[in-house]
Amino acid sequence: VVKAHAAPWKVFPNPVGEKLMVKLPISGTARLDLYDAAGRPVGSALCSGAIAEMDVQHLAAGLYVIEVSIGTMRHRERLVKQ
Repeated sequence: VVKAHAAPWKVFPNPVGEKLMVKLPISGTARLDLYDAAGRPVGSALCSGAIAEMDVQHLAAGLYVIEVSIGTMRHRERLVKQ
């Protein structure tokens, strides 16, 4: 697994309400995988461009982990769903 450090990943807003956005370090096709606090997958999306989006309004309030992948680059971050 290669982690990208050249340009920062930015997950926002955090806490999130309805739509999660991720600023990617490079443009390309990104895979977003969302996991609950127990590590169970609760959502995924494929996005293209410099900003990836994921609808999370259907999720219960709580703690989650988002994993973003572009090729061999990976980024994981905790987030709070309001």
